[in-house]
Amino acid sequence: IPGTLSNFQEVELYSAANDLVYKGDFNINRLGLGSFNRSLIHIFKQQYNIDLQMNIVGKPNKLIFDFARDTLFESTNTCENTELYMIGDNPEVDIKGGKESGFKTCLVKTGVWNGLNNHYQYPADHFVNCVKEGVNVILKENGYNI
Repeated sequence: IPGTLSNFQEVELYSAANDLVYKGDFNINRLGLGSFNRSLIHIFKQQYNIDLQMNIVGKPNKLIFDFARDTLFESTNTCENTELYMIGDNPEVDIKGGKESGFKTCLVKTGVWNGLNNHYQYPADHFVNCVKEGVNVILKENGYNI
């Protein structure tokens, strides 16, 4: 119960995502679930001196990428040596998660990241203008003529 002190961490907390920002219908960044997560952790630290633990089960957590890989392999009978790609617009969740999970990565600048260059902290293997261009780069890299 908020406002009372107890062994709060008896309850495990889970969050589906940790994105700080995302793009909605309008071309402006909006606060994502990660903003709420970080705020809640900060409030508990400031108010109760409790280091709140949060389990993130969405990107960039490796579990979500492993699940995607396993599902793909099972549903397509694809061998485990197949190269997988993560195309995304958010360097901190899409590209970071993809790289940490062994995916090749492609950062598009049509969403959260709209910088002129590849991200400085989480650079992708490919940096493109849009998803279609990313798909074309991947197809060419794998020997398909488009």
